Amino acid sequence: MSVFISWAEKESFSHDGALLLQNWLPDVLPNLESFVSSENVASGSLWLQSLFEHLDKAESGILCITKESLERNWILFEAGALAKWAGDKTGRVCPLLFESKTLDFPLAAFQARFLDKKDEAKSKKEMFQLIKTLNRNREKVLCLEESQLEKFFNKFWSDFWNPYVALCEKHASA
Repeated sequence: MSVFISWAEKESFSHDGALLLQNWLPDVLPNLESFVSSENVASGSLWLQSLFEHLDKAESGILCITKESLERNWILFEAGALAKWAGDKTGRVCPLLFESKTLDFPLAAFQARFLDKKDEAKSKKEMFQLIKTLNRNREKVLCLEESQLEKFFNKFWSDFWNPYVALCEKHASA
């Protein structure tokens, strides 16, 4: 399974969050392949062609949304490219809002998940919902039973949460 992780503007909160997700997701969902364009387009490649190929083959997409990234049209472009299959596969486009709870159309058409550094318990529930969706969208042979998924998720949660809170602090002071 491949998940496309969308972000806006290099060195931004959105980009740093995308990198954190890319590093953390395989711990929770073994054999998960992910694509973050800043990391996975080979030097010298035609980056736009590579981007289109990965958008087309991704089973799911996570949009890393911050207040700042909502001002970037590129997030909308990638969401639209991922959404072309949304009627065929549930949960294909998954907005993940970092420290924000506001999402306008057209992105508000997709069920979003929210992270709030001041509410770890709620953020953990939100993230587990996203992980369950990604698990359901995998090939059946790769899907984990929910009890196993929850065990992996709980085991590795702090590996996501602690760096996430640090990123919140870093970008709050930037």
